[in-house]
Amino acid sequence: MCAASRLLRHGVIAAFIALSLCPAEASETHAYYARRVWTGQGSAIDDAVLIVVNGKVSAVGPRATTQVPEGATRHELDDQVIIPGLVVAQTSLAGNDDVERTLSPQNTALDGFDFYADRHEALAGGVTTVQISPGSSRLMPGVGAVVKLGTDDPGRGTLRRREGLRIVLESDALSPPTIYEPPVGAVSVDRPLEQTRPQLSPSLGGAVAGLRAVLGAARRNTAGAPTDEADLVMAAISSHLSNGGSVRITASTAAEIRLALDLAKEFDLRAVLVDPSDLTPFTSRFGEWKSRLQGVVLEGRRPGRITNPSPEQIEERGEPWDEVKALVDAGIRVAIHAASDQDLEDFLFVAGQFRQGDLTVGQTLSAITSASAEILGVADRVGSLKKGLDADFVVLSADPFSLQSHVLSTYVDGRRVFHRETTDPTTIVQADAIYTGDGEVLGDASVVVRGHTIRGVGERVSAPRGARVKRFPGAVIVPGFVDLGSGLGIGGTLGDDIALETRLGEQLDATDPAIEVARQGGVTTVLLGSSGGATTPLVAFKLGDDTRVVSDPAAIRFRLSDNLRQDVPNLERTLERGKAYHEQWLAYETALAEWEARQKEAKTEPEASTEEQSSEAETEADSEAGGEEQPAPEEGRGRGRRPRGGDTENGEGPPQRRGRFGGRGQEPAPEEGEQDEDGEEAGSEQEPQEEEAKDEAPRKPQTNAGLEPYRLLFSGKIPAFVEANRSDAIEAALELFRGKHQLRTVLIGVEDLARFPDLLNGHEVTVIAGPSMMVTKDRERLNVPQHLANEGIPFGFQSRATTGVRDLPSAVQYAVSQGLGPADALRGLSAGGARLVSDSPSFGSIAVGRDADLVVLSGPPFELGTKVLAVMVDGQWVYEKESDR
Repeated sequence: MCAASRLLRHGVIAAFIALSLCPAEASETHAYYARRVWTGQGSAIDDAVLIVVNGKVSAVGPRATTQVPEGATRHELDDQVIIPGLVVAQTSLAGNDDVERTLSPQNTALDGFDFYADRHEALAGGVTTVQISPGSSRLMPGVGAVVKLGTDDPGRGTLRRREGLRIVLESDALSPPTIYEPPVGAVSVDRPLEQTRPQLSPSLGGAVAGLRAVLGAARRNTAGAPTDEADLVMAAISSHLSNGGSVRITASTAAEIRLALDLAKEFDLRAVLVDPSDLTPFTSRFGEWKSRLQGVVLEGRRPGRITNPSPEQIEERGEPWDEVKALVDAGIRVAIHAASDQDLEDFLFVAGQFRQGDLTVGQTLSAITSASAEILGVADRVGSLKKGLDADFVVLSADPFSLQSHVLSTYVDGRRVFHRETTDPTTIVQADAIYTGDGEVLGDASVVVRGHTIRGVGERVSAPRGARVKRFPGAVIVPGFVDLGSGLGIGGTLGDDIALETRLGEQLDATDPAIEVARQGGVTTVLLGSSGGATTPLVAFKLGDDTRVVSDPAAIRFRLSDNLRQDVPNLERTLERGKAYHEQWLAYETALAEWEARQKEAKTEPEASTEEQSSEAETEADSEAGGEEQPAPEEGRGRGRRPRGGDTENGEGPPQRRGRFGGRGQEPAPEEGEQDEDGEEAGSEQEPQEEEAKDEAPRKPQTNAGLEPYRLLFSGKIPAFVEANRSDAIEAALELFRGKHQLRTVLIGVEDLARFPDLLNGHEVTVIAGPSMMVTKDRERLNVPQHLANEGIPFGFQSRATTGVRDLPSAVQYAVSQGLGPADALRGLSAGGARLVSDSPSFGSIAVGRDADLVVLSGPPFELGTKVLAVMVDGQWVYEKESDR
């Protein structure tokens, strides 16, 4: 019960006061479920949950064994990772300039820190707690502090007002300015102006000697209230040390480090060694440092910066992580800080570079969380995710220090203070192996998906910062499977008689329950046509939630039954009619291209003179006034009008006759004695010669919707799917479709090819196998796709099913068990099958620029026991197998 609530016993007024003063009793409880939680202490917890109550960590542990309070708000983070808020052991965020005096222990960095400033960059880097430094260019510039970011409450945000008395032994701090102190009162002979006085010696030895004197005096200081500057310095140092305050000594070279350690030992300081760069001479003595040092703070290298140090500097300084493993192994706490405050947004990368010092992920993470908090003396509030500590945590897209790991959200006291928004999300899908569908296998690789397209494939792929990472450890990724003959997509049976001009894509039903079932088997693209009829269009579409049409029509399917005497002549007439229609349009398109070229050439000729233009305009006006109303030209047809008479374009000569597709031809002259349309006798000398006809656009052929698909077929844009089972039907199909018309031909149901592979006779055709992969002829069991593979005949698969589409991969798996190679099987079920539809399909393989159709398998494809874990269609997850949680 809060203190104000005790006032309830004193009446209504007191009750009102109590309600206004007491915090809300209702607790805010949140449960964050993540793939992994790193607590900052050792290894991670897989499939974990973090429970936060009123801004504090209540519990953290495995999802299966951690009890979640009833009514907690659930946050499913899926494949994301949680780590503690990052703790930076040194920054210059205080913003205060260095003081004038070389000894200024009374100066506090907290006085220069703005709690209301924008800290977006640091929070975007996952930084939630920082040490703020008083300065760097004086021997003793003041006392630092520890504050939290993401809060505008100075009381709540201040973790330590006085963290560490800073001493800087580097050369840049050993050249302080001289001090001038004007006299108080009037200047006289007895009180002359004094010269400026130098401060402590600019040499390292002289500065340390001065420090020894000052620290010794401070240890012995028992004086009362300070009366001058010296007393203020002594009092500030004495107060800090007597209250157990630490001393942060910045020492880079071996000489500076040695003197720093001597000071710590001589005056029994709780010392923190900062930015040592030459630790090699001390490696054998690290064991002694454990009792002498509170910790070591190392400066990270600035990310993405290129510098040109001298060979001497390289030899002198080395790398900041050279001795980090030896320090950790000696039991010395190690923290990492950024070289510049500008690098706080990339602090995970800065710290990750220390992995080059052979630190584990857990040890490196500790250096920017728990170990850093311990060095700063704030481990009872931040730095770890354990019960009772502040709920400062960071949500990452991947494990810390992974190349694809980026900060997605940052929380301070359980409140989200940063969230990375993106309008075009990119997903990185990772697995142990990727089978591209074209025979290539990539180990430990990733697929980058943006929108519905694959943007990257490989072991280390480019991806925008903040991309979501979806991992499937121990799994493999294959292309979405292709079924070249199915019956799903309309929620029922498609009738036998389907007109060739029918757009089946317009009749698809996205709510067909068979689609959802088919996706569970990994099938992502199918072809649909009627179950009967001699000729039918086929549509190719995706099994996503929107059933996106890939091509319509994707092919024309023809059928040769047992009655070849009737079927072959009928098909031949059909093809001849379609070919004639195609050639008519082809001639028109050729003539149109020639006419457009002439028009373009004419525009480049010099313009007619003004008089000629005026005369032509008058002639045109007269013609319009006396002629009949002209009909609107047909689509694609030129707007020129045939002149009634007058001069030709050259001023003389007979008019020209128009060919069928706009070609020029000489108009036959009327014979002598004939009359023209005005009743005048032809051939009269007084009769003016008729003007040459204008160059009109060719006449567009009449469109026949039922024949339009043949234009695609005969131009090679879509294939002919020909169903022929028996050997004589196969021979007839080859002669008609390949031999006579040279069409792209895909044979279906060619069971006899397994017995008579020579039937193809060198014809360039492809084959669709299934639904039966095994056939028995004359008591001999034959594996159809295996024979096709051995004969070098490209093939794909079909199911001829609805919900049974899901079992197509299982049927192919059986063929693999009977001799079909797994690589050939996968190619036929993905990339090879897609190429039967198009020479350059957008689906069927995992490659940059292709549709993002992915199937995640629990093991190698077609292995017994391998299961479908997840399916992506056009960049969207449409199926994920429920875990066994």
